[in-house]
Amino acid sequence: MLSETKMINDEYPLTPVPQARLRHWFSVAAISALVSLSLPTFLTGIEVGQSLSFDQTLAAIYLGSLILTLVGGVSGTLGVKYRLTSYALIQASFGGVGARIVNLAFGASLVGWFGVNVDLFSDACIQLLGNESPHSAQILLIEICAGAIMTISTLLGFLWINRLSMLFAPVLLVVTAFLMNLWIRGDSDLAYAKISSELSFSNAVSAVVGAAIIGAVILPDITRYVTQSYGGWMVSIVCYLVIAPPVMLIAAGAMSHSEAKELLDLMMISGLGLGAALIVILGSWVLNSLNLYSAVLSIRASVPVTTTSKATVGLGLLGICAATLDITSWFIDFLIYLSIGFIPVAAIMLVHFQSRPSTTQRIKGLVLTAKTNNRALLIWAMSMVMAMLELEFNLSVSGVLALDLLVFSALTYAMVRPR
Repeated sequence: MLSETKMINDEYPLTPVPQARLRHWFSVAAISALVSLSLPTFLTGIEVGQSLSFDQTLAAIYLGSLILTLVGGVSGTLGVKYRLTSYALIQASFGGVGARIVNLAFGASLVGWFGVNVDLFSDACIQLLGNESPHSAQILLIEICAGAIMTISTLLGFLWINRLSMLFAPVLLVVTAFLMNLWIRGDSDLAYAKISSELSFSNAVSAVVGAAIIGAVILPDITRYVTQSYGGWMVSIVCYLVIAPPVMLIAAGAMSHSEAKELLDLMMISGLGLGAALIVILGSWVLNSLNLYSAVLSIRASVPVTTTSKATVGLGLLGICAATLDITSWFIDFLIYLSIGFIPVAAIMLVHFQSRPSTTQRIKGLVLTAKTNNRALLIWAMSMVMAMLELEFNLSVSGVLALDLLVFSALTYAMVRPR
């Protein structure tokens, strides 16, 4: 295992990545591709597909993906330009206490994702054990062991996660092919026959955005390693526009033409057999290492006195606790609230960097302001309140909550931002 000092220096939580550590954008895109091929992506497609017709599902998935591509492209380019983590960039946008609040919110959300993946991992393990009625103590033991393995993997650092993703991405491509075959065998007219839950088009788009909005905002965490100036856009396009939409559509189509009720059952019906459980286990492991890695960066940026190993272990334990709450049972609500919470953060950060040349100089010299940007915090709060009102009263200007939220937060911050 790497020493504590070497891990901190290797990951550069508060300093620019040196030239010697840069790599081609395609290598970094492999990590984002794994996120797009991940199990939560399949789950999102299934939930949206079971609630809408095919035309609506297609439109919701691609509209949400376009929003993510825009956010990820601009934020990823900031990572390439400044070679800093998203959390250092957020500090320049929100300043002082504001940045700490945002970063801690990111960390908490990533811990939630950690819980989702530990849940998937434990379900797959139970399936492999052939136990249809597992005891709660058995589930808890599996979740603790799974969380521990994922935490240890994260302690090994970014390069280890990169190697795992490069190995596992082709496996998930094969899974996608199996699901596509199941969809094609089911019905050639591509019309979804089962509508199993109530989900409006607006909420479906928000769910698609929420499934990846954290990844789009924190894309600088990995694009800071990219050599090419256009690499941020390429990574975002590959992740959110080329790979994710077809994966969601295929998962939705396969589920609509099967008798499966869960993702793991669907994968087994598709012809993968018990290998499906192994795929879920490995996929959850790799993705959770990336989630925990990003969560640790947020804590290290907000609380620099915290060591990398302590933050990793602490957040891993919190993620295990989240898994015990059965977080996957309210998956769609989780995604919608993620979009409400973090679309405004993305809009504020992007407007801030497009309009503040003085910020560029501060970031290059790492003289990040300690003064809280109260206007950014105010717009963030106002945007979330506006979104909650739209959600509560089923109102929307554009017809899509996520789009309303993005435009409102960007325009209002552009009007009141510090000059």
